[in-house]
Amino acid sequence: LAISSANTWMAFIGAGLSLRLRRSIDNGTTWEEQAVFPLDYVALRFGVAAGTGGQWIAAWDVLTESPTVRKVHVSRSTDDGVTWSEPEAFAEGRLLALASDSDGAVVILWQATSGGSIPGSPIFSRQSSDMGVTWSPTAYIHGADSNLDGWALAGDGLGSWMAVGRVADDVIRVFSRDGGYTWEAPEVEEDLYRNWFHAAADGHGNWL
Repeated sequence: LAISSANTWMAFIGAGLSLRLRRSIDNGTTWEEQAVFPLDYVALRFGVAAGTGGQWIAAWDVLTESPTVRKVHVSRSTDDGVTWSEPEAFAEGRLLALASDSDGAVVILWQATSGGSIPGSPIFSRQSSDMGVTWSPTAYIHGADSNLDGWALAGDGLGSWMAVGRVADDVIRVFSRDGGYTWEAPEVEEDLYRNWFHAAADGHGNWL
């Protein structure tokens, strides 16, 4: 669920071999189905984020013919969620988090199926300043050999971002100070097993 600055509510719902976007313009009292994305395979993780000026972006990952391979797709709306673009392939891997900030920037985090020259299945990100029309080069965040759970992402609208989640039995927190283009070395709290996380910023240097 995401809410825009114009008070439009958007819910992204998985239902078998389809994903459905539903919109409310009366504070959640009534809902309209705005888009249905048919799938060949079940979607495991999905999210939606609001931009400025009626822009929205949705992202999800789906299984493929191979049980070890997932693919991340994205779709955009420029009319406050009334219509949505055809889904586009974004990356190979597991979607971890999608978030936008008050300035209209958006960041997507995913765990790659294969890190190429980087061992294991590392975490990567890409940033967009135009709600997914164009994307920055892929940025490396952290190495990971195991599956990851419950990652969260937040931006403060001033160019800083925080990502937090679990890798094995440790909690990882990592910051970007340049709008999500690069990331600092992660802060690690060892043996602090948690499943789900939330992240938030108030635009005044305070993070939660």
